[in-house]
Amino acid sequence: MATKKVTTAQRREFLAQSIRARELLDIHLDCRLLRHAWQECEPDRPTQIGELHVYQCIRCLTIRDVHTSSQYSEILASNYRYAPGYMVAKPEDGTRTFSAAALRAERRRRRIEGNLTYPPVIRWDETVTEPQPQKNGRKTA
Repeated sequence: MATKKVTTAQRREFLAQSIRARELLDIHLDCRLLRHAWQECEPDRPTQIGELHVYQCIRCLTIRDVHTSSQYSEILASNYRYAPGYMVAKPEDGTRTFSAAALRAERRRRRIEGNLTYPPVIRWDETVTEPQPQKNGRKTA
């Protein structure tokens, strides 16, 4: 498989992003790379419009507030409340703060150096059977 040629400018940008990624806490690196692991919570503030749905990341504790209309559940507004240390200043050199490739490379570096530990895969109960798909109200063979 042919690899894409990388320019010197692209290499420099990747290096700058990689250096910035080294400063991230493990949980912040995971949330940026894997995306947040949201869990719905009890609202902790009153809302001025519609209904408030509050979600919190179980890893980094970032909070997402989603205001929806009471009638049609349309999203009216959404905002985030970031945990201390999560936000990173925008680079002055004009490059993107992080690319997915730089985050993956940093996670790989930490794994190789032994700085990351992983929990074992949790196996599900093999005795539980899946419900059979139904067609026109009848089980299919």
